Amino acid sequence: MPDLDRTFRLLTGHDRMLAWQRRLLLDWFRKGRLPDEIDMPSGLGKTSIMALWLMALAEQLGEGREDRLPLRYVHLVDGRAQVDQASVEAERLARNLGLRPGLEWMRRALGLDREGLPVSTLHGGMAGSSRWLADPAAPAIIVGMAEDMVSRFLFDGGGLSPRMRSVHAAMLGVDSLMVVDEIRLVPRFLRLLVRLVREGAQSLWPPAAGIRRPQLLPMSATGCGAGAVFRLEAADLEDPEIVRRLEAVRHLRLERSGAGDGGGDVLAARLADAAWRLACGDRGAAGLRTVVFCDDAEVARRVHDMLRARPWLDGEVCGGEILLLANGRRGLERHALAERLGRAGFLPNGSCAPAVPVILVTASTAAESMDLEADRMVCDIVPLERMVLRFGRLVRRTERGNGCAVVVVDGMMLARSSGARAERLEGAVRVLERLGADASQAAFMRLREREPDLFWRGVSPDPYPPWLEVALNGRVSRIPLDRRGPEEDDPDDEAVDSEILWRAHLPWRLGAPEPDAADVARYLVAAAPHPLEGLKTKASAVAALLIRRAGAVLGRSGAGAEAVCGPADAGAILLSTQGEFETAFTMGELAEMSVADLEKRIGGGTILCAAGLGGLDAEGRLDPEIKERVATVDAGWPEDWEWCLGFRIRRVAGDGLCRLERGWNRFFVMDLGGGGGEAGDFLVIDVPSAMTGGKEEGGRVPGGGRRRLVAAEVARLVERLHLPAVPARALELAGAWLDLGRAHTLWRRAFSAMPRGDGRSGWRSGRGRNGFQDGWGPLFDMMERIMPTDLDGEIRDLVHHLADGHAGAVPLASEGKSESRARLGRLEERYGKWGLAWLEALLWVAECRTAPEESPPCWRGGCLDGMAGRGNGRR
Repeated sequence: MPDLDRTFRLLTGHDRMLAWQRRLLLDWFRKGRLPDEIDMPSGLGKTSIMALWLMALAEQLGEGREDRLPLRYVHLVDGRAQVDQASVEAERLARNLGLRPGLEWMRRALGLDREGLPVSTLHGGMAGSSRWLADPAAPAIIVGMAEDMVSRFLFDGGGLSPRMRSVHAAMLGVDSLMVVDEIRLVPRFLRLLVRLVREGAQSLWPPAAGIRRPQLLPMSATGCGAGAVFRLEAADLEDPEIVRRLEAVRHLRLERSGAGDGGGDVLAARLADAAWRLACGDRGAAGLRTVVFCDDAEVARRVHDMLRARPWLDGEVCGGEILLLANGRRGLERHALAERLGRAGFLPNGSCAPAVPVILVTASTAAESMDLEADRMVCDIVPLERMVLRFGRLVRRTERGNGCAVVVVDGMMLARSSGARAERLEGAVRVLERLGADASQAAFMRLREREPDLFWRGVSPDPYPPWLEVALNGRVSRIPLDRRGPEEDDPDDEAVDSEILWRAHLPWRLGAPEPDAADVARYLVAAAPHPLEGLKTKASAVAALLIRRAGAVLGRSGAGAEAVCGPADAGAILLSTQGEFETAFTMGELAEMSVADLEKRIGGGTILCAAGLGGLDAEGRLDPEIKERVATVDAGWPEDWEWCLGFRIRRVAGDGLCRLERGWNRFFVMDLGGGGGEAGDFLVIDVPSAMTGGKEEGGRVPGGGRRRLVAAEVARLVERLHLPAVPARALELAGAWLDLGRAHTLWRRAFSAMPRGDGRSGWRSGRGRNGFQDGWGPLFDMMERIMPTDLDGEIRDLVHHLADGHAGAVPLASEGKSESRARLGRLEERYGKWGLAWLEALLWVAECRTAPEESPPCWRGGCLDGMAGRGNGRR
């Protein structure tokens, strides 16, 4: 029996478990059980649930128990700032687990290799580490935004290839624990997950042995779920640390603003005045951290500008700082801001206290549930569940003194609100008035128990509404994410987002009216968008920026001179939600379009535009007045970030094309064509040699062929996952077929395999260079003839499907389309859509794990779609 307190201390770095954490571990996780919901006040360490899951899972795997927790921990949050913080916590757990003495028993039980616990951060279609895909039988932690993760779960991962959409859905939808943090911030996605994972458990995950359906664990500071809800009990309140956190002093003062013009100027001025008084009104207050929460991004910017215009401490310069945290900031600048917040003491493990007053103005709802700490707070009025989260940011570590909060109630804003939202805001105001001067977490808990009707009147609608009706069946591929209930009347919810990123070098040939789709596809594989270079905001704002900047560029003398690697007026390339080329816009086309038309065309997509277009300020925000060239990954990117890109983009003259540099391999070359005296220039993308493998001296392929057979790797996965006989036998046969096919001349000729037949197909569709008749058809006929005749019908169906699906869904030569569809229906009825995708993913992983060094899998090379062999011509 491991020492739980010592293990927790070594794993997390915290002194000890809180009483509720110990109770959750002993009464639930160690027994292989999960509550229906965790209802826990803010500031009591809900993030440590990640460590509790890992401890319980290690113990259960060590004992070989069947009633264990899921292998993969999937953490869903509301915003990218929360993604970053949860990823930091996960990385800390992985680092401590891999390095600290005393945790050897966990490493052995979890079966971790030298690389340790896989941790992956998923930002939309731009994935971080892919090691979580490397071993379906090993534990992993995956962190991402709820919108992106649910999209991947529903076989719709933006920017991924069709094969990888299925792999990601399978890894998220089988043997996973989906932890939804602060459910009231992501109600739509919670409703979908509840409907799919809980209510649709029997229809979508049939009781097939060996396939573990996903489990859902919602968390909230104002939970309302029915059933087995885990919350504080009387025994927990005997823990002095819990009591200190709940009773942390937070003085509350309500201020009502007068009527304004409705534009937010009065509210912004009142918020700025209150923040200035709290942070700098007293010379003895130097060093205090003050946070200003605004519900509207425009109000937040006005507050930020008003505060920056004020002199510090009556004109005496003391180096005070004003920071703005809001949505609509590029990833690079957002990461830099996170470092500044850490130095100012707003984030965990940052400075103990800033030496000068610091005011943080934020309009991001994600900041309300971040692990953010301040000494003073100023905010406007929002629904009560968000007010509770905001107060939870005050003096989270009680040794730093008392907190003070000022809530500005704007009469004009309340008057302009209508319907259910107005009722919620009025209810929140009444709750704050009833609290008086005490806004501690304990005060909120007492009011919730004493006057529940009053408390819940200020809270947003139940995230589990009875009105939700979504048609489910065994062949669901996607469920709409935009369904709303009758009480959801926020007009901002209807806004569609788009992502914009800038590059100095675009895959656009000189003189061409638009780029070639094949050029764009190969360009994106070689230099996939990095999370740090994207800016996601409302499509209307992106459209307005593009139109204004295009008009400004065309109005200059020497119009379009800043645009590089394309025609003189190359403006922007539009990528679909799947990351594929959709269309392109010249500068002239952009300048002539209306905002409404362009917004409709780019909504939900990604815009890749020329760096010379400008439009990005020093803080990483959109600004149509900024004409300076944007610093990009291929021109002006900070040197300390270049190492994480995995590629470099250059424009070289023809005479320099043959000059190669040690450590780099040429991956993408595009002739820019003639025109304007630019003939002979090429667009070149190089990748580090380690990502593409290499050849030893003399041109000999290293490794001397495949190191082990696919069938042997399949057998290893089957044993570790304890799969039952039918899917185990089918996987082993399908793996043997792949080995057999790879050694056959037909395969190698049809799919342009690497020398000696060691590589995998270089064609995404699997149809082969010369089409179906010269490739898979004859090969499948041969395999059909040697298949054992005494196989069970279900095994035969499954083997056919796995091998067929691995070939790119090409029908077998010996059957028609109707027979193939009937087989698919039988298998989905038996295993479910996610279960069948899971078995397909096991075969894919087995093949990737046996790949030779010159064709590495995604977790070795970091390629986006997980298909090995960058040099094989894949998109």
